[in-house]
Amino acid sequence: MKKQLPVKGVSIFLSAAISVCLYIFFQGLCLAADDMADPIEQLNTVEIVTDRINQINNRLSTLSAVNSDQVAQEFGVGTEDFDKRLTDLRMLRSAHERLLYSITALDTAQKDVISIKERYENYKSRGMIKKAPYTLTFLDTVQEELSNVERRRLNIELTVEALQRELTADNERLQFLEKKKRRLDETLSDSSTKDTTQLKWDSETIGIQLREIKIIIQAKNNEIKRYETEKKLIALQLALLKDQIRVINANLAFDPEDLNSQLNNIQEKRTELRKETERLQSEQEGVEKKWLNAQRDFEKAESQEQRAIAESYLKARAEWRATYQVALELNGRSMLLMDHQAAAWRKRYTMVKGKISLEELKTLRETTQTHISSISQTLQVQQNYLVSLQNLMAGIETKLEDDKMLWAIKQNVSAQLTAARKRLDRWLSYQSVILATDNIEKRLLNEIETRMGRSTIKDHLVDIKGDIVDFWNIEIWTVDKQPVTLRKLAVACLILLLGMAAAKYALSIIRTRFLMKSQFKETTASAVHKLMSYIAYLLVFLFALRMVNIPLTAFAFLGGAIAIGIGFGAQNLINNFISGFMILGERPINIGDLIEVDSVLGKVEEIGARCTRIRTGENIHILVPNSTFLEKNITNWTHSDNKIRTHVTVGVAYGSPVKTVQETLLESVRKAPHVLKYPTPFVLFSEFGDNALIFNVYFWVEIRRIIERREIESNVRFKIDELFSKEGLVIAFPQRDVHLDTLKPLQINIEHGPKN
Repeated sequence: MKKQLPVKGVSIFLSAAISVCLYIFFQGLCLAADDMADPIEQLNTVEIVTDRINQINNRLSTLSAVNSDQVAQEFGVGTEDFDKRLTDLRMLRSAHERLLYSITALDTAQKDVISIKERYENYKSRGMIKKAPYTLTFLDTVQEELSNVERRRLNIELTVEALQRELTADNERLQFLEKKKRRLDETLSDSSTKDTTQLKWDSETIGIQLREIKIIIQAKNNEIKRYETEKKLIALQLALLKDQIRVINANLAFDPEDLNSQLNNIQEKRTELRKETERLQSEQEGVEKKWLNAQRDFEKAESQEQRAIAESYLKARAEWRATYQVALELNGRSMLLMDHQAAAWRKRYTMVKGKISLEELKTLRETTQTHISSISQTLQVQQNYLVSLQNLMAGIETKLEDDKMLWAIKQNVSAQLTAARKRLDRWLSYQSVILATDNIEKRLLNEIETRMGRSTIKDHLVDIKGDIVDFWNIEIWTVDKQPVTLRKLAVACLILLLGMAAAKYALSIIRTRFLMKSQFKETTASAVHKLMSYIAYLLVFLFALRMVNIPLTAFAFLGGAIAIGIGFGAQNLINNFISGFMILGERPINIGDLIEVDSVLGKVEEIGARCTRIRTGENIHILVPNSTFLEKNITNWTHSDNKIRTHVTVGVAYGSPVKTVQETLLESVRKAPHVLKYPTPFVLFSEFGDNALIFNVYFWVEIRRIIERREIESNVRFKIDELFSKEGLVIAFPQRDVHLDTLKPLQINIEHGPKN
């Protein structure tokens, strides 16, 4: 028979157990005060930080085994405060773990720097492990390593910037917690109440948080030191890799095996894609049939449940249909990109051979830059497709989480997700091909730039020559599949100028030696000369076009331009041009004629295509449009011959012997120079004027100059004045006789003005 413990003994046992637990718990709660007694600077080795982590783990284990409600009630705090204390201790442990990792990583980085220094020194003393010559594949391997290191450097810079921003925020939070801790401690020391449990609890909580933030700051500072150390490591790696790339570039050699190996790899991938494309095309027909059947089933469904199932199945078949279409399209694009990869490899090895000129390098650079730009745009579109597809998959996964969904619908939705994932795989595979093509194109561009940087003066001279040739061969327009280039136009203009100069010289010889010495009149000779000029210029123009193979149809647009010009204001130009030919043919005026136009007397010097040039007696040239001679009245003084009749008017005083006046006038005309004897001069008694008897003496003269008629008239007047003086004849002048008719004598009074 078992003995039962007395009730009093059980109570004593339970009280003792509780006291022990509370003591252990109290020791765990005091952990924060113990930890804060250690300076943060002492946590600088792996052993010390590991020991602190073990202590926190032990106390967390102890605290987790205690009834939180009972302890909270015993210490006069809430259960939430107790749970928060556990959370703070866990966060403190995480801060110590981060500090431990930062110390370990910093130590590793320092060892790596020493290692890369030794490697660099070994490279400087012994050179590369692989000996020259080198292949492009080996160069790509080193360049890929260089690209990875550069990306690592960029990531480190971004990470350090982010850590510095975080440190700024952490320091602000540290200052805030320190202020809060000081206020609580001050309140706790000044408190007159006996119940200070909550204040002590809050103070210890903030102490744990302060400890955590300080350790976090220490860990981040260690991480920044580590990244700064890694920067030195990366700088050494970059220097080593760049030096190796320089050596490799200087010792590159054409390796047909390497080229064939790369081309064969690309061809194998193309073959796999082609086989896969054929398989997808054969399967696509079945996918299309299933999609059409799903459409018909959806249209035939009657009940709401049937329509929901049919709709989900239709969406699943549509997703698979889209997946097959995308797969076929991306396979075609991938094969095209692989063609670019193969072409890039061939071009790279062509440059290694050195059988490429600077001009070809420039063309290749432009083409490669265009490919890279196109690939960059494709990548942007690719990212948009991937984001859209991932959003679609997220929506489908959300639908699958619905527990109330019918099993059949869930199966169809799952099929949609499978199809979307397959499509995502296709897009990712295509993206890898894009990135590979972009990588090889960028390497090709880099090698082109390097090769162009090594070009000699001779290469640049050849390149300049090529640029000049390209400039001269710029196509301005194309007619009948024949290009009209700048060179052709320049040669045509040169031939045209030289031809027109030669034609003008030849025509001037013909005019001076033949036309001017022939029996032609000056106007006829001028007309023949102009006609020959037009024909010669036209022949020179046609010859220039023929020499450079520019068809006449290239100027067909001029016909339309001329027609438009006539319709919008070229009528006067054409009118004057045609009038010029009519004047030359009809000859109402000739070169050398003395004509009078709008009361202006002048001599015709040239009859042009648009206007006629006239020189006046004042040596002023007047350009008269040709149409004026056909539309207005023009006085031509010398149209048929140079003889004209003129006259001089003289007024003699009343009472003069008129017969003597007549004989004297005729004698004056006969004695005047340049007056023609035939036809015979004559005198007319014109009228009885107010102050004189008016006589006109008429005579004929032959003039060749504008002023000549006036000179002869002036000479006649000089003779008239001379002979009239001898004969005592008076040339009348204006006079008036005043008669006063009055009835009585006039009375005349003389008056003096006022005296001053």
